[in-house]
Amino acid sequence: MAPGDIVDIGSEIASVWSNQLSEYPNSVGASPDAYSCCMTQGRRRQSVSEMFVVGVSIILCSVSGCITVESGFDSPAPSKRIDAIVDASALEDSESLLKLVEKLRSFDPAERMFAIRSLEIRTGETLGYDHAAHDWQRIEAFGRWIEYLEEQGIETSSIVDEDTGTPIEQDAG
Repeated sequence: MAPGDIVDIGSEIASVWSNQLSEYPNSVGASPDAYSCCMTQGRRRQSVSEMFVVGVSIILCSVSGCITVESGFDSPAPSKRIDAIVDASALEDSESLLKLVEKLRSFDPAERMFAIRSLEIRTGETLGYDHAAHDWQRIEAFGRWIEYLEEQGIETSSIVDEDTGTPIEQDAG
């Protein structure tokens, strides 16, 4: 609905009120002109506030364009972390495989979901991991992933627990 439509609807309402009020003695009907005058003033205020919002938005967009957010598994931006997880599905190095397994312990369910899908693409396995399962079930499956990595000859001591910030012990799971 355009702002002009609101004025037209308002004029119609004012006209109906005016006709209804004119039936009663000692009443003053509202003219359609009075309503449209009020709507025009309100619209002027709205235009100023809209211009303010647009101005602030332009300033914020130009300032935020100057700020770069690092990408990667440890980025402060969730979208950049998910991008790194998705990109890792096409890689073949053990470091990104470790990071994917580490993301299975993430607080963010989206990160866990993308991590297990990336691991499935790379290895053909999920090892029973479900990103939406109870924490204890995810921990058990995480342990199976640690064992899988060790069977592949990949050192797992660099995997850090997101809860505590400490390295995961070898007997995790």
